[in-house]
Amino acid sequence: MWGGGESGYWNRARHAGPACGRVRAACGRAGGACLGQSLSVQTMTEPKISLRLIGDSRTYRPGESLSGEFFVDAADPLDVRAAELSVLWYTEGKGDEDMAVHFFQRIGNDNGQFVDFRRSQQFKTELPNSPLSYDGSLVKIHWCVRLRIFLPRGREVVAEQPFQLGSVPRIRSPLKIPIPHTLPAQPSIKETT
Repeated sequence: MWGGGESGYWNRARHAGPACGRVRAACGRAGGACLGQSLSVQTMTEPKISLRLIGDSRTYRPGESLSGEFFVDAADPLDVRAAELSVLWYTEGKGDEDMAVHFFQRIGNDNGQFVDFRRSQQFKTELPNSPLSYDGSLVKIHWCVRLRIFLPRGREVVAEQPFQLGSVPRIRSPLKIPIPHTLPAQPSIKETT
């Protein structure tokens, strides 16, 4: 069903409940999955999440459509209470960290309708004009798709798939302007009478 001939990037994650408190490790913060790597932390009782962005690139232009799909490989499909999918950005670096959600979708088995999360669940959104991804020395702006799966007894499993919005070049170091050691000669001013 998820054959090797398809284009796109996959992120697979298995987590045990509270260990997922700050999920950014899966989005590349603390050595987690990032650009072509897969995150796989195995626990026997947790379902496996597969999250894929459709397309050959992880860089998107403002206004472009971002689409993807996910499924949850759970031993008992009734164990998955709900799934929340978000397309969001967050900052890291000096000062306060910010985060905003651009797109949010909740699909649930907790509202009386059964959803088999073992089948592909698709999503699509048009990306905004800003903020653009940025990898500066003082502040960084990251974009990612976050999928949160709700399980019995308050447990959660989270996977994230990073991507880049726009292409802002990184300034490697401050501009250095040479300062001359001697000042240039000042023109003499002649008084006329």
